[in-house]
Amino acid sequence: MIRKSELLSFFIIAFLLADPFIIKSSVIASEPQKAERPEWQVGDKWMYQRGDQQIIMEVIETEEINGKKCYVLKRLGNKIIFTREIENLGTKRGSDDEFITKWNPPQKLYSWPLEIGKKWKEKLRLFWDTTRWGKEGFNWDPDPVWRESKVIGIEEVTVPAGKFITFHIYTTETMRGTTVEFHRWYSPQVKNVVWAKGYSRGIPWEEKLLEYFLK
Repeated sequence: MIRKSELLSFFIIAFLLADPFIIKSSVIASEPQKAERPEWQVGDKWMYQRGDQQIIMEVIETEEINGKKCYVLKRLGNKIIFTREIENLGTKRGSDDEFITKWNPPQKLYSWPLEIGKKWKEKLRLFWDTTRWGKEGFNWDPDPVWRESKVIGIEEVTVPAGKFITFHIYTTETMRGTTVEFHRWYSPQVKNVVWAKGYSRGIPWEEKLLEYFLK
């Protein structure tokens, strides 16, 4: 004889199987609708795969620049400086601590809190090696960089480090009449991007998170 509890369980399972949208809806409802600004700690580390290369990004220290706390991350032997808002101030050469790129104003990688539909635009000046443009050495490029970004969705993505709920950010960047586009998938759990892809000088590139460690 079938007990009432068993019969009820049978009808619930049958109902869910008959309408898979219910399961899908419950997953969507449980996803975070916003991502707040993360707090990084010295020792936080992310490892990415880019082609045949493994790239480690690690928060190695904090320092004050113009009275503001900044994070210093080591990547490929150089130091990338970020504000607390995770804005890119520029990159210092690891060997002599001299800036080899600087952004003015700081490059706004995110606009917190992240949420679907949020947009932001930037007009930037870039300090870099302008030798290729006929001005030897490191200088402020006379041509501005125009960037437009938008959060186009909340998506579940799978990378070697695991499965994550992410905010999908689409960005276009225009400089000297050339426009490139790239995508980033930011995970609140990881406090960083878990997947990124785009084009650099016409060549496609892609980075996926292999592993991470948070303090």
